[in-house]
Amino acid sequence: MVRLLAILLVTMLAATVFSLSVHGSIGSELGGLNRQFLGFGLRIGDGTIRAELNGYIPISSFSDIPYLDWQAFSVMEIDPTVLLFFQLDQDLSLYAGVGLILLADFRDSLFLLYSDRAFHVKVGINLLLLDFINVFGEVMTIGGLSTGPFLVGWSGVFSLHAGAGLEF
Repeated sequence: MVRLLAILLVTMLAATVFSLSVHGSIGSELGGLNRQFLGFGLRIGDGTIRAELNGYIPISSFSDIPYLDWQAFSVMEIDPTVLLFFQLDQDLSLYAGVGLILLADFRDSLFLLYSDRAFHVKVGINLLLLDFINVFGEVMTIGGLSTGPFLVGWSGVFSLHAGAGLEF
């Protein structure tokens, strides 16, 4: 209970100092495993540089069990991301970001880095409606460090996301 109160206090303090946004999304991979997934996230910041923490759960994990159970939420991907926002208009912005890929299995208490050479890269568009509702669309892929001439390689697997959230 103390931990929950501490998390709520830190979130409330961050909301008063920074702009805070919570959002949900749905997405689909193009290539790779062709999975669909649900996402949720928290974004902090109001300027050009923002921080985001997203969690993704494959929808296939819901169909693996005969009824909706909390075990469906036990394995997820967690992505801490740094974003650069470029304002096109007062309510419209483009963004690009890069972040780590972390895997969490809450049932077995495992938390690990997907790879020390791989990272997510995303680009998207964000529209603010009514000063507190945002809708967005984005494309995400996995990039990685390589030994090629550009020192960065791409997985070739892309995912498309659409979502909405509340801004505070």
